Amino acid sequence: MKMIRYCKGGRFKVMFALLASMIFLTGTMSAVTLRCKFHDESGKPLKNVEVQLAAVVKGEPGAAVGTAEPQFQKSNKLGEATFSDLKSGLYQLRAQLGDRMPTKREVQVTADQTLEMSLLTQKEFDQVEKEANEAISSGQYSKALPVLEKLIVDYPDDAPLCQSLGLAYAGLQQEEKALAEAARAAQLDPQFGNSPDVVRALLLRERGQTALKNQNYAAAADAFAKWAQVQPQNAQAHYGLALAYGHQGKYTEALAAINKALELAPQNESYLKVKGILETNASAK
Repeated sequence: MKMIRYCKGGRFKVMFALLASMIFLTGTMSAVTLRCKFHDESGKPLKNVEVQLAAVVKGEPGAAVGTAEPQFQKSNKLGEATFSDLKSGLYQLRAQLGDRMPTKREVQVTADQTLEMSLLTQKEFDQVEKEANEAISSGQYSKALPVLEKLIVDYPDDAPLCQSLGLAYAGLQQEEKALAEAARAAQLDPQFGNSPDVVRALLLRERGQTALKNQNYAAAADAFAKWAQVQPQNAQAHYGLALAYGHQGKYTEALAAINKALELAPQNESYLKVKGILETNASAK
């Protein structure tokens, strides 16, 4: 068998050239650019936004332990701030401008990319959040969800916003996402420590009401019973439980539930009416 020696003749030069080319390409590919574009609610570019970008430093076993020395830029008249020659990795980005609400987020940079961000005034933010919460209160979860999902991208550390997003997910029975946002709200602000219970209660309420509507009374009773455990002072939870038990002919349990609802809301006419019906049906049984 004839051995091929790459160190002789022109083969060495060819291999060296290929190796040098590969090293050059690898070095080029490792440097990436992050372009940030800032605008207001109407889409108008925002000039002079102060932007700080810092690589997130990982410790063992991979948890964030801080950030490296930050880089600073200001957006130009097109609302753009560009960071070049970045290494691939996770970065923390902060941006602020005058009376507009500052934003902070983590960005995974692996290739050249453009990041668009909207910076709202406090008044604009409050108005958008108010409209979304009103939609949640009226059961229009599909209307509130896209608004909140868009808002949370630019303001991920806002605890009330996280809870509202959790409620929107809960109303649409997206349980995993709902509870994740509730946990994040509680972690961000101790005042929202009960956010997981608030979101879980809505999940169970919607589940119970849907089961009642579909005449799946056993599932409804299960959901309302769990809701009553999460929020024992919520009269509606006990009222729903009374309805679910009543439809199953479990009048002893139903009366206990409606009496608890009336204990919490003595003057509620709907509760009083249901109690009368339950007592009549129990007597006739």
